Amino acid sequence: MKIPLYAAHRGYSSRAPENTIPAFEEAVKAGFGAVECDIWEGKGKRGPEFFVFHDETLKRMCGADVKTTELTKENVSSFPVISGNNIQSYGGTLKIPSLEEYLETLAPSRAVPIIEIKGNSRLTENGAEVLMKTIYDRLSDRQIILQSFGRENLRKVRPYTKQGTELFLLAKKREMLKRQRLEEYKKEGIHGLSIKYTLAALLPEIKACALKTAVWTVNFRVQAAHLIKTGKADILISNRKLFI
Repeated sequence: MKIPLYAAHRGYSSRAPENTIPAFEEAVKAGFGAVECDIWEGKGKRGPEFFVFHDETLKRMCGADVKTTELTKENVSSFPVISGNNIQSYGGTLKIPSLEEYLETLAPSRAVPIIEIKGNSRLTENGAEVLMKTIYDRLSDRQIILQSFGRENLRKVRPYTKQGTELFLLAKKREMLKRQRLEEYKKEGIHGLSIKYTLAALLPEIKACALKTAVWTVNFRVQAAHLIKTGKADILISNRKLFI
């Protein structure tokens, strides 16, 4: 029986607020083989800067009606995270992490980073180069997975990737998984599909095209057991510890 790689969704987000350093630390401590996060490109004084956050605005997690792309190293401390699981255990607020802080949290472990590039096609060419240099400067010793809903984002990072780095296209619509499209993705240099659990019945079609697979969000043991039984899921992304 093939055992997939278990990935903590936005860190161990059922234990600590999503996409925060405590969530990443808890994921490493719990033994997840991979730790997923979301990043946005912002414009700093010296060029592109990347911050770990899921939403397009800071409203849900920080209570601020500010676009995530407006974050900079100079202003990030003005927008603490005030929501999320067990937030009171961390003093009621937490800092929005930079990409560098996320990578440094993973560095002492062997956990695989799974980095979702947000904004579909918002990643700049310069940002793509800076992104990959930042990752390789801190984690040059392991597999790297980058994923995005935007094929354009993946196209931009591709020239700067090294062996051992894999690109996954995120999909939550059935039409994205037709055979012709799967073949197109493969020709573009995409290594795998990261799909919503409701599309899990299409895993055989994806594997038939020699593409890797990740499934999100798998939060119940019965779901994990079913996917393991099929042998078609390479990565299971979960908010919970469901190791089987």
